[in-house]
Amino acid sequence: MESAREDKRIWTSFEMARGQVRQWRIGPLDLWVEHTEHEWRTASRLAPERDQGGAEEVVCDQLPDDLEVRRWTVGDTGETKLLLRPAMPDRPVAVRTADPVVLLPGSEASFFVGVPIWIELLIGAEDGQKLLETPTVVLSNSWFGTPAEGEVCYALRSRARRNFDELEDLPYRTICPTSVRNESSEPLSIQRLFLRTAPLSIFRGDRYLWSNAGTLRYHGEEKPGQIVYEKKPPGFDHAGAVLRKAREPGRTSFLAKSLGGLKAAFAVF
Repeated sequence: MESAREDKRIWTSFEMARGQVRQWRIGPLDLWVEHTEHEWRTASRLAPERDQGGAEEVVCDQLPDDLEVRRWTVGDTGETKLLLRPAMPDRPVAVRTADPVVLLPGSEASFFVGVPIWIELLIGAEDGQKLLETPTVVLSNSWFGTPAEGEVCYALRSRARRNFDELEDLPYRTICPTSVRNESSEPLSIQRLFLRTAPLSIFRGDRYLWSNAGTLRYHGEEKPGQIVYEKKPPGFDHAGAVLRKAREPGRTSFLAKSLGGLKAAFAVF
């Protein structure tokens, strides 16, 4: 697919000579970068109406004059490479399922959540200085949990699907595989999922961007539940190469001591 080819081209390092300007269009986001003698300059614009766009570089020779330009003074380092890479949002996300799902005791359900990526610009390689981090889509702020117990998050407009082929093929989203196992003696109703993004890396697949998978084991309302995130790529779409490591790669297991805690940790209600 054309969007996949565009995707593979842009997630890499680019040579930028002094005086050069480059522009990328990633879904609703337009991003410009200029390299001058002692500065890197950036500008960006979101076009919410362009929610079906691809991920591509656009021919450009100057920064737009109607946008705010941010200037990054770095001195005469001689560095001419710029790394463009995707990142997970800086907060957890909450998403509704396409339809309510009831898990009978002993059963398991898998879901696929398309999470809009953020874009990072770094000077040089992966360990270089970060110029900026910006979302490709403006997400609504939300609260997940009860008034007494919960967490600030982003609310996704899209729905969690049971089959990833049902998701829109958008190169500015990462697909997050999520499983829920009902190991209690009662049916479990699921209408929303809550994903912590900090333990999630981003991997390149043939068609999509992917995160590592997460699994929740539900043992009952009054018993601890366990949420585990794998460290390896998911077994879909030949996902393999790491494009962005997790923000918090060391923490891959969470415990929830009650249904309320379970909601705030992953989850279900």
